[in-house]
Amino acid sequence: MTRYDLIAKYYDKILKSLESTTMNEFRKKFVPKIEGYTLDLAVGTGNNIQYYPPNSHVILIDKSEKMLEIAKEKAKKRKDLKLEFVNSSVEHLPFEDNTFDTILSIDVFCSVKILTLQWRKLKKF
Repeated sequence: MTRYDLIAKYYDKILKSLESTTMNEFRKKFVPKIEGYTLDLAVGTGNNIQYYPPNSHVILIDKSEKMLEIAKEKAKKRKDLKLEFVNSSVEHLPFEDNTFDTILSIDVFCSVKILTLQWRKLKKF
């Protein structure tokens, strides 16, 4: 169980203000640009799903099973998409190199341990 499993049912409420003031603008701008076979990293509760172009084929990956469950519920509204959900961390992707045409990463770096450790090292300087 991850820390995100513990807050999954509250996550959208907690981030509602940030979503409406900032994140939705990023989603509207970048998510519709995906093409081909796409990997969406650390999808959380699936807030990108509404912006996927019609007929997209997307693998949604997250290390929180509870977040993925919420994303699957949101995905039911989009019958025009081919979506696959994978429970895995970004640090240990279960895919071969050169598998995807597009990799989407929006609001992911707060959940990647390697980058967090690197950021802490940089802050010392």
